[in-house]
Amino acid sequence: EGGGGGGGGGLGSDGDGGMIPVDRLPVALERLNLGAVVASREDGAARLRARLELPGTGIVVWDDFWRVASRLLAGETLDAVLSPRGAGAGGGVAGAGPPQGA
Repeated sequence: EGGGGGGGGGLGSDGDGGMIPVDRLPVALERLNLGAVVASREDGAARLRARLELPGTGIVVWDDFWRVASRLLAGETLDAVLSPRGAGAGGGVAGAGPPQGA
């Protein structure tokens, strides 16, 4: 009878709403082998958290996380993904509009 399948199993996702507690963000990154990419910049984790966390909530929306993570997995740098210019290039993050393409 499955509940949700993909997304955030074991990452703190609620299975339906697709949210990750911000304190579980490092776990999500490690599961995708992206921990070293983020850690390659001294301020990488803080910048990523600041970009993804819904202000004052302590949560990250899975879709926003995946937009960033998928670009990092494709080989983009953390700086490129987190730059204001880079946010729009790959579909954006947190309110920048729907992903483009398919």
